[in-house]
Amino acid sequence: MSDQPALEEFLAGAEAFLESRYRRVASEERTRFKWGEGSDEVRVFQEPDPTKEAEALPRIRLAAEPDSEVFPYQAAGSIFRSYNLMLDRAAALDDLDRLAVTARRYEPRAENRTVYDTMHTQFLASFEALRPIFEALNP
Repeated sequence: MSDQPALEEFLAGAEAFLESRYRRVASEERTRFKWGEGSDEVRVFQEPDPTKEAEALPRIRLAAEPDSEVFPYQAAGSIFRSYNLMLDRAAALDDLDRLAVTARRYEPRAENRTVYDTMHTQFLASFEALRPIFEALNP
């Protein structure tokens, strides 16, 4: 007996998961993508927590060499814009010999272990279910 859920059960679970976290877009809000039309704005899906970033700054300064300059930046629109602003500032330094960009690191939370395990099991089930389609399309 397979421990994979039936397709209907999987779809119902996925639908319930999405509806519990995201608002449904009304059909009049949806439009087909047309190249060259509309906004090309890119958004960061998870904005950094300013409090956590402020708490991290002393640790970053401690790890920096004594003569190093630290550029503490909050997200400025998309991640690409944020990096460009930081690189522009670094490029203005005459004596720059190296640049280290630190990124936030996400650690799994122990209290979410059951959710992670359930989602991973569903991912594996969908991966196996889609394998024949992938193999047929990629001979």
